[in-house]
Amino acid sequence: MRHVRLDVRDWQSARLRRLHEELGISAYEAIGILAVFWHVTREAGIEEATEEALAGMLVGSQADNERIILGLIHAGYLQQTQENEFRYLITDNAGMAEARQKRVEAAKAGVAGRARKRAAAPKKRAPRPKRDKPALVPPPTAPVWEAYAEAYERRWGHPPVRNARANALTKQLVTRLGSEASEHLVRFYVQHNEPFYLRNTHDLQYCVKNCDTLFTQMRRGEQITRKVVESAEKENHYVNLMQRISNGEL
Repeated sequence: MRHVRLDVRDWQSARLRRLHEELGISAYEAIGILAVFWHVTREAGIEEATEEALAGMLVGSQADNERIILGLIHAGYLQQTQENEFRYLITDNAGMAEARQKRVEAAKAGVAGRARKRAAAPKKRAPRPKRDKPALVPPPTAPVWEAYAEAYERRWGHPPVRNARANALTKQLVTRLGSEASEHLVRFYVQHNEPFYLRNTHDLQYCVKNCDTLFTQMRRGEQITRKVVESAEKENHYVNLMQRISNGEL
């Protein structure tokens, strides 16, 4: 009789949870069904069969057995074969015969290998030459993040949060502007006095979102804040007003 071992992973697997939820039974009852199913199929050396054939191997009524096989399919213990859509592979039994043959061949090879070692004279192995490990090249995003973190800590008194989101934003910025330009831009951005940026403590996402506008401001050497915009609007209004007066419109 073939021994069926149930590992602790079987009790904690998502497949088992799906199985007992699919069948509406407890985890203990689901483990019992698996133990019987694996025992019967492994005793017979079965790796794949039709749904009807598998249902006929289990004890119980035909309706119950068909429901159990359907639950095993939905839970992933049975998978449809590529060659025949009406045959199902028992995933935990797959490769059982091949593995058995490999164990036999390995055992034979081990016996022969030990015999050759006993017959052969011991030889000293030459020391392997040491290989120098290749130097690690930092990614192009590394200097950009360092520049941002340094400027951020200088302005806000503590370093920014480094997580997957921050890494993705840094990568987006480098993709759009390149490493060197991005490095200068993040420093410019953190020193920007636009009230919206200040309210959001110079979150990196707004630097990425407005990188083209910020880049233009950086190249011009000026910060366009709300006050600058309001001043320009007032000046433009004054010029328009004077023009209308000179045209006799007012």
